Amino acid sequence: MLPFVEIDHVDQVFPLPGGGEYIALKGIDLSIRKGEFVSLLGHSGCGKSTLLNIIAGLAKPAAGGVILEGRQVTEPGPD
Repeated sequence: MLPFVEIDHVDQVFPLPGGGEYIALKGIDLSIRKGEFVSLLGHSGCGKSTLLNIIAGLAKPAAGGVILEGRQVTEPGPD
């Protein structure tokens, strides 16, 4: 059975004021099957919302990608 959501080597980096970068996500891999319950836990600023925004298509990862029901996520869906 194919995964419902497949997160493949996702990285996200944000520029810092005055130069430099903040690595929000690095090398995230996750497969979620339909019907599974998943929770993202972590301290403030660890990348939970960033990962959810990438899964939803609201943000593009710096590297890697997300496949939702067999299709690459490139933008928000109609629902």
